[in-house]
Amino acid sequence: MPRTRNDALAAWMAEHKVTTNELAVRLNFAIAEFTGSYGTCTERGVFRWLSGEIAWPHARQRIALERVTGHTPVQLGFQPRGHPTGPIPASPEEDPLYRRAFLTAATAAGASLAAPNAAGPRRLGSADVDRLNGKLAALVAMDDRYGGTLDLERHAAALARETLSLQQSGAASSRIRSEL
Repeated sequence: MPRTRNDALAAWMAEHKVTTNELAVRLNFAIAEFTGSYGTCTERGVFRWLSGEIAWPHARQRIALERVTGHTPVQLGFQPRGHPTGPIPASPEEDPLYRRAFLTAATAAGASLAAPNAAGPRRLGSADVDRLNGKLAALVAMDDRYGGTLDLERHAAALARETLSLQQSGAASSRIRSEL
């Protein structure tokens, strides 16, 4: 596929007087805001976008581009893979934190359905405590970021129910019970 220079991104950068290095830094900070870790965008990567060598950036970079510029990647001249011509479907607005929480919950639900039911109660261990502590940390991060919301309250109540259910139905040592 022939390269097509990304004139829309170049025009936005010229209009806002942003250099390739400044754009990379802004994108890295935007990525850090929603992932918790600094991004890996480089000046060279931005040059590759402008030259058309990379026609569709990674998902994190697309989200950061949208947050930094206020335009969708398509409006900035990027072409999604598999859509070289014709109409491009609009990308749904989604919060990566909620998506991650959903995928974690769906995976856990699928694993619990697929696991054979052993005779007797399930034995609880440190892995269960670590998993619940991870969920609690995600709730605390949501509280720090968004404050007390109804959605956060529902997530917290579900976590409390899950913890109590595990204690009531599973076999565990006194140390594990106290950690739960």
